[in-house]
Amino acid sequence: MPEEKKEHKKFKAVTEELTPPTSVTEPTSEANTQTTEIVEDKNPEFGVVETKNIVLHEGVKHESGIFLKFFLVTFLATLLALALAGGIYVYLTGTKVNTRYQALNSNNGTPIATQTPVVMVSPTPNVDLSTYKVSVLNGNGGIGVASKLKTIIEKAGFKVTNLGNADNFNFTDTLIQTKPEVSESAISTLKDSLADTYSIKVGDPLDAASIYDIVITVGSK
Repeated sequence: MPEEKKEHKKFKAVTEELTPPTSVTEPTSEANTQTTEIVEDKNPEFGVVETKNIVLHEGVKHESGIFLKFFLVTFLATLLALALAGGIYVYLTGTKVNTRYQALNSNNGTPIATQTPVVMVSPTPNVDLSTYKVSVLNGNGGIGVASKLKTIIEKAGFKVTNLGNADNFNFTDTLIQTKPEVSESAISTLKDSLADTYSIKVGDPLDAASIYDIVITVGSK
């Protein structure tokens, strides 16, 4: 019996208070606007990180930065274009003014007088009209018409060597025919002397074999 009493020992109940795990919160900083909090799950072996108060302003800031850059580039390009246009205008205006000033300065302010070219007319050589052989023909059938014309042109200096009738009397205008060697001044004098009385027409040149230098056929006019 004494051995059984030794085996029974008295035990004192000791109770220990267990406190639940407290949540751990990371310290927040002024530079970082995001706060995180670790929340314990019912299972103490796993922890879940929960983010709160996340500020989503990064995209807005990026877009505003792009817009600001685009506005600055456009503004600078516009200023550059305006400056370039103004420079060109000033350059052109200055060039015109400088050119005009140089022109006035070189002439002491006196406008340059342009000279009109003078046409030199060579004097017409004096031609003896009496040297031409002239034939006067009646081309309208009238009486004395050839003699009348002979009187007019001899006053102008010509000498009539022949009076006769034309092949027909159907001439309306008074026809003048000359050889190519007859001078223009002689023909002009002949026409001027007859223009007041007759309707003048210049015909085909005479053949070189003709015995007359000038042939005048009197018409009805």
